[in-house]
Amino acid sequence: LKGETVQMTFVSRRTATAGAAIVLAAFLAPAFPLRVDAALDQEQRGSVYLMRGFADVFSLGMDALNDELRAKGVNSTVLGDADWQAIAQTIEARYAKSKNALPVIVMGHSLGGNATLLIAAELNTKNIPVALVVNFDATSPIEVPPNVRHVMNFYAPDGAGVVLKPGPGFHGRLDNINVQTMIPDVQHVTIEKEKRLHSLVVAAVLRVLGR
Repeated sequence: LKGETVQMTFVSRRTATAGAAIVLAAFLAPAFPLRVDAALDQEQRGSVYLMRGFADVFSLGMDALNDELRAKGVNSTVLGDADWQAIAQTIEARYAKSKNALPVIVMGHSLGGNATLLIAAELNTKNIPVALVVNFDATSPIEVPPNVRHVMNFYAPDGAGVVLKPGPGFHGRLDNINVQTMIPDVQHVTIEKEKRLHSLVVAAVLRVLGR
């Protein structure tokens, strides 16, 4: 659906408050080491990266989603939002050697959601297409660059999440999905853990991969 921006509504259980999460995160160091260059099987088709948000400890729904994807045979990995530049550089280097790097799919929660669009913008400078961006409550209204084909932006409007807008030259599909109309008690720190959203994302990834 070229040039289409879709405002969608979707939307379960309140488990923790965002305030408590942020306070606790200040005392915790990142728990996951960087291994971007060796994170994916270079022989498999596709580059699927998931990114956690602040402090790498409160976005563990991204790890669960990654496990679901890998169980389906998807060549995916999960890292932190601070790794976005290394991820972009890894995709660029892999794309230069082999088109097995495609399709590129990036996903993130919170700051990791912001990082997906930073990666896409960087890849745009190298004319590398991004097949799918999936965000869970991204916090910055970064414009979607023109090399992105489809965005699924899950957000909670009374929290930190934002509605994304197309940038200059964007002709893809942009779905801004208000999760609270389907899951009223969803919060910033729980949105990426919702199994109903995981099911939608796994299905979308498999479609992009032609499975």
